[in-house]
Amino acid sequence: MYVIAEIGTNHNGDPASAIEIAASAIKNGADAVKMQLFEADTLVAKTAPVVAHAPPGHATQWERMKSLELPASTYARIAKMCTKAKIDFVISPFSVDLASVASNYATKLKVASGELTNTKLLKACRDTGLPCFLSTGMASLEEITEAVYTLDPTVIMHCASLYPTMPWQANLRRIETLEFCFPNRTIGYSDHTVGIEACLAAAVLGAKVFEVHYRSNEQMQDCADALLSLWPKDLRKLKAKLPKVRDMAKRVQGEDACMKKVLRRGPSGLRGG
Repeated sequence: MYVIAEIGTNHNGDPASAIEIAASAIKNGADAVKMQLFEADTLVAKTAPVVAHAPPGHATQWERMKSLELPASTYARIAKMCTKAKIDFVISPFSVDLASVASNYATKLKVASGELTNTKLLKACRDTGLPCFLSTGMASLEEITEAVYTLDPTVIMHCASLYPTMPWQANLRRIETLEFCFPNRTIGYSDHTVGIEACLAAAVLGAKVFEVHYRSNEQMQDCADALLSLWPKDLRKLKAKLPKVRDMAKRVQGEDACMKKVLRRGPSGLRGG
């Protein structure tokens, strides 16, 4: 069970916070730390309104995203931390040029759901030669198929692009659909629900890679994705429960055969007789 701790924008543009969250994720058992790499000027229009779930304080999406940009030194520092801990450092780049920049630090790349139809970015990520994850929120099967053909991802991630995702919106059965349509790919789940239950259910349905938003302590109430981000205790719990849940979901036959003679009624009408 491979769990990615997504820092996202929970650092609120503060390099020290980003490093702190990454260190906490490593300490509490993440298999990978993930960050986003973007430039506001190439990501959003300057007049785009702030999205509903964003913290207050900015008049436009551009202002918000500009405040969240981090220096290259932050990515370099976290890359070294992950290398030392022998875990992956995953980056989601949001432009063709940044895909190349990300490859200087990351061991794997991820294409975010909103970029699934961005053919130029898909090709740029593919051309880095790094293993890639593909997130599929908002996409039709036709769009996913085209993106898979272009990107050649190692993992396809089911995702609902809702922040937070309500339980009835998670659409976890899509995991089985992706397994059926792409039998030679690893299927994962990028979670935006509150808690760890959706990831456990996704494991039962066949997901093998899990991405969860993460914050380093319970006092980080002002981080961008506070409501849907796991705390350290939640990450530890998820890591402990995932293997058990997957074992429960395995198809097994005859494991209780040894109890037939003890518990079934024999010709005498008595158990064991």
